[in-house]
Amino acid sequence: MNRTVTTVTAALAVSVLAAGCAGGSTTAASTAAHVIPVVSSLPASGTVRLRGSPGKIYTVAGAGTTLRMADVSVRVVSVRWATSVPIPVVPPGTRIYAVIRLRVANPTSAPHSLPVTQIWLQAGRAYLASAGAVVAHPLVGALIPAGGSTTGTLVFPLPARPPAPMLLVYRSADATAIARATVLGLLRLS
Repeated sequence: MNRTVTTVTAALAVSVLAAGCAGGSTTAASTAAHVIPVVSSLPASGTVRLRGSPGKIYTVAGAGTTLRMADVSVRVVSVRWATSVPIPVVPPGTRIYAVIRLRVANPTSAPHSLPVTQIWLQAGRAYLASAGAVVAHPLVGALIPAGGSTTGTLVFPLPARPPAPMLLVYRSADATAIARATVLGLLRLS
């Protein structure tokens, strides 16, 4: 009988741990009953643990789909490349700008604003969006109502056009403390 109690307790502990680790995205939550696979490279879509990134769970959404996380959803409306965009500070080496229009939804019961550190362009390294870019409907600092969404633009100054860029998205709860984030979203642009 002791062995049965131990087995049931162990199974419950594994289930609770899996649910706790997976709480960052709806995709991850749906796989909580299963083991999240550990992989060497990111899949086209799905939820994985990346070898070499212990303690981190990545949910990858393919191009043209919506990345859904516990407290934010992101969908690309359009991507264009420009040689000039008015921004307050042009980083040295900037030669091109990714101008990305997004629809960002807030499924929670409280409004939140989108900090500059919540969505990055991942292209070999992470690039921060330009706060203060002069574009229609800038997303940095935009208020996203509880249970609502907003559509706006992020501008990323880059040294060159990357071959396979992705958006790196942090949960709203982690956006101002990204070093501690354990659940990350990646949204493929192509």
